[in-house]
Amino acid sequence: MAASTSKEMLPPETGKRHSGYLKLIETIGPLKSTKKRWFVLEENALFLYYYRSEREFTPVGRIYLPTAVFTYDPKQNCTFVIRSNGESLILEAPDCKSRLYWLQALQTQRRICIESQAKEFGSEAELFPKLPDLAEFLPSLGFSSADNFSIEPAAETEERSSVFYVDEKGGLHENSFQYPVSEGVNYDDKQTFSNAADATTKKMQYLKSNKISAAESGK
Repeated sequence: MAASTSKEMLPPETGKRHSGYLKLIETIGPLKSTKKRWFVLEENALFLYYYRSEREFTPVGRIYLPTAVFTYDPKQNCTFVIRSNGESLILEAPDCKSRLYWLQALQTQRRICIESQAKEFGSEAELFPKLPDLAEFLPSLGFSSADNFSIEPAAETEERSSVFYVDEKGGLHENSFQYPVSEGVNYDDKQTFSNAADATTKKMQYLKSNKISAAESGK
């Protein structure tokens, strides 16, 4: 995304952040380029910002988090994709562990953004169904830094965090590319969107059969 140097592009200054170098992969026709960029995820920020280097103060781009969807292909080494408002960023982390930590941080921040916006509009509805926490797939030991990658642990008071749509084997669920929307369904911690789709289908069949039965009984 092309960036302007206006003040509205500048990220908010906060005390906590996730930051590190990621490779930004761009494809134009048959041509493919890779640029190393310094990414910064500020606490309570609505955007993920990126810079030419960690010494720069003006970002060269940003992507909106509340509408973002995060996906990755386990077969592709260390890469993941952020899609939001018609934009896409293809990124490559220093290693797979860094990739998972970035995804966890991004989705946690996305949840915080949406919940904060919902409170402003007076919404008390649950914004996300419960899914397996990505932390289950991360090493139980501490994170070892790589390529100047730094990340701060989540606050201990945080009861739950947003999650990535992967199964226990690291594969993508078929609904990974869809933006998560809660429709009042209570999900168990290990339930996936495919289960919800099955439940919705059964509900529609039930309603349809009841409608037919009611019509027949009225004859």
